[in-house]
Amino acid sequence: LASGNLIRLNFGASIANVPTITDLGNMDPANFANPTGFDVVKVGNNYFEFIVNRTTGTIIRLDYGTSLLNVPVSVFIGSLGASFTQPRDIKIYFENNNYYGYVSNEITNEIVGLKFGTNITNIPVPTNYGATLGALSQPRGISEFMRDYDNVYGFVINYFNNTITKIHYDSSTYATMLKSNDAQPAVYQYTKTGLYNVYYYFIDSATGQKIEEQKQIEVIAKPAMFLTADTVICQGDTLQMIANSSAGLGRILWSPVYNLLYQQDTTTVYVYPNESYTYNVRLNYLNGCIVDTMVNITVAQIVADAGPDKLVADASVTTIGGANISQGGYYTYEWTPNIYLNNNTVPFPESRPLDSLQYYYLKVTNGYGCVRKDTMAVRSFCGEINIPNAFNPKSPNALNRQFGIENYQLKSLTFFRVFNRYGQMIFETTDPRSRWDGNYKYMPQPSGTYVWTAEGICNNGRRVKRSGNVLLVR
Repeated sequence: LASGNLIRLNFGASIANVPTITDLGNMDPANFANPTGFDVVKVGNNYFEFIVNRTTGTIIRLDYGTSLLNVPVSVFIGSLGASFTQPRDIKIYFENNNYYGYVSNEITNEIVGLKFGTNITNIPVPTNYGATLGALSQPRGISEFMRDYDNVYGFVINYFNNTITKIHYDSSTYATMLKSNDAQPAVYQYTKTGLYNVYYYFIDSATGQKIEEQKQIEVIAKPAMFLTADTVICQGDTLQMIANSSAGLGRILWSPVYNLLYQQDTTTVYVYPNESYTYNVRLNYLNGCIVDTMVNITVAQIVADAGPDKLVADASVTTIGGANISQGGYYTYEWTPNIYLNNNTVPFPESRPLDSLQYYYLKVTNGYGCVRKDTMAVRSFCGEINIPNAFNPKSPNALNRQFGIENYQLKSLTFFRVFNRYGQMIFETTDPRSRWDGNYKYMPQPSGTYVWTAEGICNNGRRVKRSGNVLLVR
C-alpha cells in the first residue's frame, strides 16, 4: 500500500502452483498513492488494469497490451471531479456493448458508478449512488458482477458492521416492452444492439410444475448501406440522392415527391427543393428488415441585390447596394470594376464616379461557395458647381490640402476666383483642375473665411455659376 509497488504473481499452468513473485516497482510514482483495489479487464487481445488510490482519491489505468507479462503503461484518470473519498476497491463490468465500473468510497459509505461507453479507454462519467444504497457501512471489497437470466448482481463487503450488500440490476430496459402476460405478446423492438434473453414460462395446472424456455435474440446494427448524407445545396441546384445496400434490397420508397424526379430504378433520385427540406427513404430488405430513415437537405439562400440605378450630381458621393442583399460574415462580396469605389469587398461601398455613366456588377458568395450576381448603374449629371467648404494646407490627407472645383464634367471654366475678407482677389484660374494652395504671392494666408465665385460650361452645354465661402484652417 505505502510503497505503491506493483507485485505480479505467476502461477504458471495451474492456479494450485506456488506462484513466483515479481516486484515491478512503482509504475507511476507521481500518481500512485496508497493503492488499495484493482481489477483486470481483457478487451479483445489487450489487458487493462484499473487501480484506485486511497490517499488521493484517484484512478490509474495500466495498459499491458496483449500480455500481462508486459511492462504496463500508466494512464492517470484522476479524481473525476472529486468523486472519490478514500476509495477501497473497483470492479469493471461489460453489458450491452458498454463498459461500466463501480468504486467503493469507504469513508462516505458510497458506491460510485462509472460509465466508459463502448471504449474501455474512454474517460468514464461518474455517478454517485449515495450513502443510502443497501445500508453501506465502510464498504471495501466489491465482487465480480454476475448475470442470472436477465438480472445482474454484485456484492459489497462492509467493514464496519460485518455485513454484505447486494447490488441488483433488473432486466434490460432497451426493449420497448419489458414483459407481457399475453399468450401472443404485441410486437416490440430493441433500441440498442446486443444479445438479449427472452424467457417464456407457464405453470402446469395439473402438476403445478413451472415450465420454462429461453430464447436468445441478437439485435444487429442496421445493414450496411450507402445513403446520401445530409447536405447543403445552393438555391436553384439539383441534387442526386442515392440509397443502396450490398445486403440485398427488395424495394426502395422515397417520399414525399416534392420536386423529386425518379430514375428508372429508385436507388437514385434527383431533387431540386426551393427551400430546406427533409426527404424520407424506406429500404425494404429481402430478409424482412426495414430501414426507415431520412435525408435533410439544406438550401443555402443567398441574395445579391446591387440596388436600384442611381442619378447623382457631378463629383458627388453615393452609397450603392440594395436593402435585400445577404449580409454577415458568412458572405463575401466583390464589386466590379473596382473603380471610383472606396472598398469593393463590402456590401455597401461608396461610389464617386468620374464618368457620366458607370455600371457596377455585384457578386455575393456564401461559405458553401454558392454565388449570386446582380448589376446596377450610377449616372452623374452636371447640374451645379461642386466645391468643398473647408481645407487645410497641412492636412495629412493630400486631397484636403488644396481648394478647388471638384466637377469632372465641365467642358470649360470661365473663371474661378477667391477673395479675402478685404475683397482682394488672391487666386484666379480658368483651369478646372487648378487648385488654391492657401498662399498669395508665395505667402501663407491666415486662417479664416474666404469668398469664392466660379462660372463654367458643362459637357452637356449647360452654363453653371455659383459662389460661396470656404474656411481656411491652419
